[in-house]
Amino acid sequence: VFAKQYGFRFGDVPSRFLAPTIEVLSCDFARDAPGDWKAEMEHLVTCSEAGTAHCVVLFWEASQGGPGTPSWEGADTLMMST
Repeated sequence: VFAKQYGFRFGDVPSRFLAPTIEVLSCDFARDAPGDWKAEMEHLVTCSEAGTAHCVVLFWEASQGGPGTPSWEGADTLMMST
Protein backbone atom coordinates (compact mmCIF):
# COMPACT_ATOMS: atom_id res chain seq x y z
CA VAL A 1 0.00 0.00 0.00
CA PHE A 2 1.36 3.40 -0.93
CA ALA A 3 0.39 6.46 1.13
CA LYS A 4 -0.17 8.51 -2.03
CA GLN A 5 -3.14 6.22 -2.79
CA TYR A 6 -4.79 7.87 0.21
CA GLY A 7 -3.97 11.42 -0.82
CA PHE A 8 -0.81 12.09 1.20
CA ARG A 9 2.86 11.21 1.24
CA PHE A 10 4.65 9.87 4.29
CA GLY A 11 6.98 12.86 4.39
CA ASP A 12 3.96 15.17 4.78
CA VAL A 13 2.82 13.77 8.14
CA PRO A 14 4.53 14.10 11.55
CA SER A 15 6.76 11.12 12.26
CA ARG A 16 9.96 10.01 13.93
CA PHE A 17 12.31 7.09 13.48
CA LEU A 18 12.31 4.42 16.19
CA ALA A 19 15.53 2.84 14.91
CA PRO A 20 18.52 3.95 12.88
CA THR A 21 18.44 3.30 9.14
CA ILE A 22 20.11 0.10 7.96
CA GLU A 23 21.36 -0.90 4.53
CA VAL A 24 19.63 -4.04 3.29
CA LEU A 25 21.14 -4.25 -0.20
CA SER A 26 23.85 -2.57 -2.23
CA CYS A 27 23.98 -2.92 -6.00
CA ASP A 28 26.59 -1.73 -8.50
CA PHE A 29 24.92 -1.96 -11.92
CA ALA A 30 28.31 -1.87 -13.64
CA ARG A 31 29.63 -4.86 -11.66
CA ASP A 32 26.76 -6.89 -10.16
CA ALA A 33 24.54 -9.29 -12.08
CA PRO A 34 21.04 -10.70 -11.54
CA GLY A 35 21.20 -13.57 -9.08
CA ASP A 36 24.09 -12.10 -7.06
CA TRP A 37 21.82 -11.77 -4.01
CA LYS A 38 19.76 -14.20 -1.99
CA ALA A 39 15.99 -14.14 -2.54
CA GLU A 40 15.50 -13.65 1.21
CA MET A 41 17.68 -11.92 3.77
CA GLU A 42 17.33 -11.23 7.48
CA HIS A 43 18.48 -8.02 9.16
CA LEU A 44 18.58 -7.28 12.85
CA VAL A 45 16.87 -4.01 13.76
CA THR A 46 17.57 -2.54 17.18
CA CYS A 47 15.17 0.16 18.31
CA SER A 48 16.73 3.30 19.71
CA GLU A 49 13.46 5.00 20.70
CA ALA A 50 10.28 3.85 22.44
CA GLY A 51 7.00 4.09 20.58
CA THR A 52 4.51 2.32 18.36
CA ALA A 53 5.52 1.49 14.79
CA HIS A 54 2.62 2.00 12.42
CA CYS A 55 4.69 1.35 9.32
CA VAL A 56 8.13 0.50 8.02
CA VAL A 57 9.63 3.06 5.66
CA LEU A 58 11.73 1.75 2.80
CA PHE A 59 13.81 4.02 0.62
CA TRP A 60 16.47 3.70 -1.99
CA GLU A 61 19.34 5.89 -3.05
CA ALA A 62 20.99 5.98 -6.45
CA SER A 63 24.29 7.65 -7.19
CA GLN A 64 25.87 8.41 -10.53
CA GLY A 65 29.10 6.63 -9.75
CA GLY A 66 31.39 9.27 -8.32
CA PRO A 67 33.17 12.43 -9.41
CA GLY A 68 32.93 13.43 -13.05
CA THR A 69 29.57 11.77 -13.71
CA PRO A 70 26.34 13.69 -14.43
CA SER A 71 24.10 14.49 -11.48
CA TRP A 72 20.34 14.77 -10.95
CA GLU A 73 19.31 18.39 -10.54
CA GLY A 74 22.66 19.33 -9.04
CA ALA A 75 22.87 16.45 -6.53
CA ASP A 76 25.19 13.46 -6.59
CA THR A 77 22.60 11.21 -4.94
CA LEU A 78 18.91 10.66 -5.69
CA MET A 79 16.74 9.38 -2.83
CA MET A 80 13.23 7.94 -3.18
CA SER A 81 10.96 6.45 -0.49
CA THR A 82 8.18 3.91 -0.68
